[in-house]
Amino acid sequence: MEFDFHYYWIALGILFIIIEIFILTLDFLALGISAILTGLLSAVFGFGFEMRWLSGFFFMFFSIINIFIFRKFLFPYIRSTIKSDSPMSADNFVGEKEIIQVVSGEKVIFRDGGYWPVYCEEKINNGDTVELLEMHGGGYKVKKVF
Repeated sequence: MEFDFHYYWIALGILFIIIEIFILTLDFLALGISAILTGLLSAVFGFGFEMRWLSGFFFMFFSIINIFIFRKFLFPYIRSTIKSDSPMSADNFVGEKEIIQVVSGEKVIFRDGGYWPVYCEEKINNGDTVELLEMHGGGYKVKKVF
């Protein structure tokens, strides 16, 4: 019986896509598409188990291209079209004014029961009022108001 190596690539691709359904990072979707493309390429050109290094190369190549395309074009598009309607979404606080506090030597704002670090291009001190501009990493980028 012939060892149909391409079915394993397609099955791996389907497995990655199923994992993506639960994780929702789009990274596994890119890997799943890459594995399916590798399986189809292996089927068309007849790469068997003895050419597994070539299949691995194609999988790596497709993965790098897909992840680059997803991160460069798809992520920004999805992020710009979907806004969270959740009242707890940090994006909903943008434009509001807060007072700077210093906790353990770090400048933070207190919002919804937690301390959020702030990043500002100007010098800010304890008690200054700032406007929230955008989420920046694990905190807020702010602008000093007065």
